[in-house]
Amino acid sequence: MTSWKCIEKKLRTPALIIAVGFLLSACATGGSTVAPKGVAVKVLRPVTMVQGNTCNAVNLIWIDQERVISSEGIFLSGVERSQLAEKARSVVNETGFLQSTSLPPESDSVRYHTMLIKLINMDIDQAQTAAHATKTGRIELSIALKEGGELSGFTECYSTDFSKEIVRRVPKYKHSQLPSDFDMKKMLIARAIRSVLRKFTPARVSTFRPVYGGLGEAAKVSDLLNGGNCKLAFKVALTALKDNETDQSMLFNAGVAAECLAGKSRKQLEKIKALKKSLEFYEKVLMASPSDKEANRAAKEVAQTLELYGDAASNQSDSRIKLQKLEQEYSTPSGF
Repeated sequence: MTSWKCIEKKLRTPALIIAVGFLLSACATGGSTVAPKGVAVKVLRPVTMVQGNTCNAVNLIWIDQERVISSEGIFLSGVERSQLAEKARSVVNETGFLQSTSLPPESDSVRYHTMLIKLINMDIDQAQTAAHATKTGRIELSIALKEGGELSGFTECYSTDFSKEIVRRVPKYKHSQLPSDFDMKKMLIARAIRSVLRKFTPARVSTFRPVYGGLGEAAKVSDLLNGGNCKLAFKVALTALKDNETDQSMLFNAGVAAECLAGKSRKQLEKIKALKKSLEFYEKVLMASPSDKEANRAAKEVAQTLELYGDAASNQSDSRIKLQKLEQEYSTPSGF
């Protein structure tokens, strides 16, 4: 039985009370605990509805310079509004789940959301000390999403106000490297838009996947995964499974390696391919051990992530078709 005297010896300061769980295990076994080997992987969580959001599924967002406005007393030139709209579109596209366009909808056959950005207040200060040059940007703006079509009209389905601040500091002798006032505007607006888009896209969450060690190849795969070398770990695991395709620990580790590879890929189709392979390995583990807790959790999370990426890929494909049609409508006739 675990002895509290053992625990008292190991607790040096009150701050270490958080380690009681580990110490219980250490005292029970007569040794020190060792952190489990494993790797952090990225999984997706479904979009959570937020208060004030009545928008239907957001896939395609129309943003042009006419959608970027400012309050009285804050001047934005046409060029600035155009560049800010372009920055907003790039932020939308970088989510991997949404697509933007600068083309207005011409018919109700194309269902859009449109984003309106209103700059309410902007304050940019620059200061210098003996050692540093600092530029601080503060912004107040409102962002609204409307949905509908050109004929039926647009209805506001979400709006919010933001106050953001960005501070950039460099050594005084490098003061010329501070961003321009307009670059600060773009950074501030981009940060605000990202905050809004998080409410309409699946959340990427890190979770820990343990890996199983052992001897020989098992130890090698475990060490590689623990060090974050997913690609080589996956290769070694596949080779080992050729000799013993029913090795439950190696099958699970192969699933972890494939899931890790998916997280490192920047291309959505590559992510989907790796996640499918990961799920395949986890399901093989569950065929032999249906009650395996870690395999059940991993399979459930990977299946959900696959579904969300698959929906995004399908929606983006539909959006691309819509955009191609719009581009054809807006293209200049060959006779001109």
